[in-house]
Amino acid sequence: METTKEKYPELYKINKHIVSVYKERDYWKEKYIFMKDEFDIYKIEKIEEKPKKIFKKNTSFTKRKNVTQPVRNYAIATRSEELGIKNAFTYKKLLYIDPCVSNESEFYRSYLEEFHLKNRKF
Repeated sequence: METTKEKYPELYKINKHIVSVYKERDYWKEKYIFMKDEFDIYKIEKIEEKPKKIFKKNTSFTKRKNVTQPVRNYAIATRSEELGIKNAFTYKKLLYIDPCVSNESEFYRSYLEEFHLKNRKF
């Protein structure tokens, strides 16, 4: 009676090759994990070595009075972020999703007022 190893020698060769490939993969995986941990530790040490800035530059912002295109974009972005919407880039789409927004000019004006109240320096 013939054994399977004698009957199908090519299968055993393939199996031996696959086992060696998996062993090599496991070796490189362990090495990668070790190197990744070592690199993360190195990164943390580099971050800790940076000198801390004591003084901050005085940053001033201009008080916006006019509703310009950037103001419109920021208003729509903040409102959609408040609602948790990702794909609202225009007022019409925002109005379609959230009918509680007022008319367009009031919406932008209220955004400007809220923006100035948040960023007012005391």
